[in-house]
Amino acid sequence: MTAVLTGVRVVIVNNFPGPGLGGGEVQALALVRGLLAAGAEVRAVTAPGGGFAAGVAAAGGVAVAMPLGVAGAMGAVRVIAGQIAGDGPVLVIGTGYWTNLLVRGAARGTSARVVNLVAVTPGASVADGGSRFGSALRRFVDRATASRVDAWVAVASAVATALVADGAPAGSVHTIPNGIDIAALRASANGSVPQLPDGRPLVVCAARLEVVKGVESLVRATALIPGAVVAIAGDGPLEGRLREVAASLGVSERVVFLGRLSPIAPLLAAADVVVLPSLSEGLPLVALEAMALARPVVATRVGGTPEAVEDCVTGLLVAPGDPAALANAIERLSDDPDFARTLGAAGAIRVEERFTVKRMVDSYVALLADILAAPLR
Repeated sequence: MTAVLTGVRVVIVNNFPGPGLGGGEVQALALVRGLLAAGAEVRAVTAPGGGFAAGVAAAGGVAVAMPLGVAGAMGAVRVIAGQIAGDGPVLVIGTGYWTNLLVRGAARGTSARVVNLVAVTPGASVADGGSRFGSALRRFVDRATASRVDAWVAVASAVATALVADGAPAGSVHTIPNGIDIAALRASANGSVPQLPDGRPLVVCAARLEVVKGVESLVRATALIPGAVVAIAGDGPLEGRLREVAASLGVSERVVFLGRLSPIAPLLAAADVVVLPSLSEGLPLVALEAMALARPVVATRVGGTPEAVEDCVTGLLVAPGDPAALANAIERLSDDPDFARTLGAAGAIRVEERFTVKRMVDSYVALLADILAAPLR
C-alpha cells in the first residue's frame, strides 16, 4: 500500500469491553493495520483490558487504556485530547455513538479532523430494548454536536441514507461497506466443530444473545421445523430467557447453546443454513462470512443486510420478528439442496467482488487522505 498517510497521526477511540472482539472491533483492527501500512502513526484510546487494545499493540500501534463510561466522560475527553495534541496533521475517529461524542468534544478548538464511524441506523437502540425517550435524547445530543464532524462513514448505504434523513449533511456522509479477510476465513474453516447431533439439517446462528439480534424468533421457529438442529454460538444476557423458551416449546434437545466460539468459521462451514434473525443491523459480518464460505443465508430484511443478502440470489430474506417466515425459509433451503448450493455459490462471488477487507481499507485510506487535503471546516 502506498504510504499516503506518512506523518499523519490517527487516534481511534473504542469502548468495547472485555477480552473478545465484536464485529465492529474486527473491522477497526483491520483499519488500524491498513493505516499503519499507509504510513500513519496510530494511537487507540480503549477500555481497559479489552481485546481491541491488545490487537492494536500487536499490529504496531499504541494503545492507551482509559475507562470510557458516562461517569468518566470528562476524564476520557481529556485523555483523548492529550493524544490529539502535538504537531502535524491529526485525524480522530470514533467507532460508535458514545465514542463519536467523545471525539467531538476532545477535538473542540483544535485542527484535528473528526471522523465518526456509524454501524447502525439512527434509533436502532429502540430495537435493543431502549426507550423512545432515550433514543430521542441521543438524537438531540448527536445533532447538537454534529457541527464538529468532518465526515461520517456508514457501513452500508441504508445506514448512510438514514444518517442524511436524520440531519447529517449529505456531502459529509460516505459509505464504506464492511470487509472480511476471505483467505484467512477460509483457512480457519478447517478447524474442529463442537459435537452436534448427526443426520439432521444443521442451522447455525452466530450472534450476541441480546434483544436486537432476534434470536428468540429463531428458537420459536425451531418448533416449526422438527427435522433441524439449531446451533446458537454466542453469549449474552438473554441466554436464560432463550433456554426457557426452548424448554416451553419442547425443543431443548434440538436447540444447542454453544457459547462464544472463536474461530467461528468451522461452525459456519458445517452449516446447512446460516440464519441472522436480527431486528436491526448495519452490515452484519456473519452474513459476509457465511457467504464467503458458500453457505446459504436466511436473514431479516433490516438495515444494510439486503445489500449483501439479495433475496433469492445470494440468500433468502424475511421480515424481522416472524418465526413462521424464518421456518419457511429454512425449510425451503433444507428441502432443495441444489437451490441452497446456488445461493451459496452466488454469495461467495458477491463477497469476493464487493466485501473484501482490502477494498474496505483502501477506501478508508483514500477518504482520510481527501479529508486532510480539504480546507479546515
